[in-house]
Amino acid sequence: MRFLLISILFVICNLCNANSFITLNYLNKIDHVSIATNESTAISTLYFNNKIIKTSNDFAVLYLVGKAQIESFTVYIIWGGAGGTIDEDTDLHYQFLTINEQNQYKLSSVASEAYANQIYIESNNLRIRTINPAPYAEKNDLGWYEFFPQNNKIVITAAVKSEDYYSKKFASYTVAQIFAQMKADNCYSIDNNKLFFPHVCGWGYGYCYMLSKIKLPIKNDQYKLLAQSCSNH
Repeated sequence: MRFLLISILFVICNLCNANSFITLNYLNKIDHVSIATNESTAISTLYFNNKIIKTSNDFAVLYLVGKAQIESFTVYIIWGGAGGTIDEDTDLHYQFLTINEQNQYKLSSVASEAYANQIYIESNNLRIRTINPAPYAEKNDLGWYEFFPQNNKIVITAAVKSEDYYSKKFASYTVAQIFAQMKADNCYSIDNNKLFFPHVCGWGYGYCYMLSKIKLPIKNDQYKLLAQSCSNH
């Protein structure tokens, strides 16, 4: 009987320390971690045990989107905006709040946003699939980074393609290729003799970047139209 009780306690202990990860549905509170927004200033604040956790000035916390149990650490994944305006997809990032068994916390540096359904626990750390946020990046330009709660470190293990790669790629482009890409992306619309780029088209920054990298552009009507549309970028 004593042996059976010890065995049951051992199993329960292992389950308590078992690694796990759940995706949260854009929550403002889970466990003793919460995010409160001041209605008058629209500024959000992160709390743990009802005490304010100071975040970096360029990171605006928005939601709790994930929770992981890694060994004796509980990690909360925070989604928010950093630098520029939050309505730009490329400004959205993750940050990790780690709580240990003594209820002590550490807040990580700001990391790139990742796919919510591609966060894994491997070798007692979070392995996270991310995308290249550049508006001109290829859709399959993916990378990996890992978060180690033990030392509160974020390590890039597979980098996305560099800007130098894209500079070389677009150097030999033609304006016709850019227009073909815009049409394929459903981002070709003319308003008052200028191209109209809504938010879903990244305000056109990707296409303007492509144009700026062409080494020997043929300055035809298409070129002039795109150059004029990009003049304020």
